[in-house]
Amino acid sequence: MKRNILIYVCAFLAAITLLYFYYMRDYKHCEYQEELFTIWVGLLGFSVGGITNYCIENQKLLITTFRCTCTFVRTEKVYVSLSYLCKIKIEGYNKYLLVRGGKIQHQYQSVGGVYKKYDTAKKVFQDWNAKTKDDINNPDDLRFFVLGKHIPSVIAWFNSRKNREVDIWREFYEELIKTGILNSEIFCHVKAEYINTSPQYLIVRDPFKCKQVLIYDIYEVNLTRSQQNALVQLYNDKPFSEEYAFVSEEDIDKSCFVVNGVEYKIGNHTKHII
Repeated sequence: MKRNILIYVCAFLAAITLLYFYYMRDYKHCEYQEELFTIWVGLLGFSVGGITNYCIENQKLLITTFRCTCTFVRTEKVYVSLSYLCKIKIEGYNKYLLVRGGKIQHQYQSVGGVYKKYDTAKKVFQDWNAKTKDDINNPDDLRFFVLGKHIPSVIAWFNSRKNREVDIWREFYEELIKTGILNSEIFCHVKAEYINTSPQYLIVRDPFKCKQVLIYDIYEVNLTRSQQNALVQLYNDKPFSEEYAFVSEEDIDKSCFVVNGVEYKIGNHTKHII
């Protein structure tokens, strides 16, 4: 993405330079004036179109960058959470596999969690003067507080994929294999395909009263035939338990489902997988 915008900017500068020579140096009267004008129109159209598309596609990020560098948000404390979510769906069924959340009673959510940083991230976190969320059991979780002025740098660092986890296996294992929900032999390896990234910039939501930046990488688990069969068998045998639940897209959309007259919540962030 950065390379593309640099190409567009260079093309725009080339168009301006050509325009300068065309008019100020009187190149419009040379024998190649039609060719020069055609090249100028091409460069201008390419650069303006590319820059416009970039601004449209990255509107939220550009607005966030402006707010974090040029407004009072610059000096505000911002909470950052950098996570991944796994879409696990039975092929041919409108059923998604969720697991019980660990913080809110009677709530289920998609498999996944916050990424963990590596020791090599120490310097960059010191540069941001980042304050990690109080959690002695998970000190490397990518949940922390920084001043707003550092948010553009945080986003760029996250997108670089450096100094941190970049796969889903840890949470997949902890939430589905280690708990015994799925068979460890059948699911000893899974293929996770990156779908998209869903960012929420500078929102305000409980439990924190400060602004928040929440970024979710969305992955779809591409199951083998034996893995699909195992999920179907699990669904047919027991579609709901204290540890997991199979729910429909409609259930996820309304953030709840009902079993035997009891309503269970679905974490709002689970909507990102549908």
